[in-house]
Amino acid sequence: MKKLIALFSILLLLTACGEKSIIEQPGFNKKDHHFITKDQSKIMDDVEASVPGTYYFGYGECPVCQELVPVLEDVLTELDQTATYIDVSKEEFQKISERFQTFDKSLPENKQSGGGVPFVVGIDEDGTIRTHAGTVGNFQPGQTQMNEDQIEYLSIKLKQVITGE
Repeated sequence: MKKLIALFSILLLLTACGEKSIIEQPGFNKKDHHFITKDQSKIMDDVEASVPGTYYFGYGECPVCQELVPVLEDVLTELDQTATYIDVSKEEFQKISERFQTFDKSLPENKQSGGGVPFVVGIDEDGTIRTHAGTVGNFQPGQTQMNEDQIEYLSIKLKQVITGE
């Protein structure tokens, strides 16, 4: 129950933050970025039905998301893949937040979002779900930038979520 309350509180906090256009966020500002978006209710339908793909939950003003997105974009480019983007700061997300929480709670504890973003979900053809929350270890966004080793480690983790390898 405490986790549910914490997740709900975080989601409310996220919606109170200013919105930054997807195009303005680092990683998304590349002309041919690999992020797609559509109706968030339909996205949750796909996630709940284990439709294969990569799903990225985040928002433009999130400092941790701003560190992850360029790395994720590079990985998606390398793998020639796309990720479906769910902007958790949008009012539209509030309509599906309970569905997201139910999905998140259905995952093994080590695969849950931990109540925050960024959160990347990879679903295979056979329905296998892999996830990655945050960036790396105890990285403190805003205080420093990720170094090359951290970026490489994050790239490897994101590739594992997307490909299972």
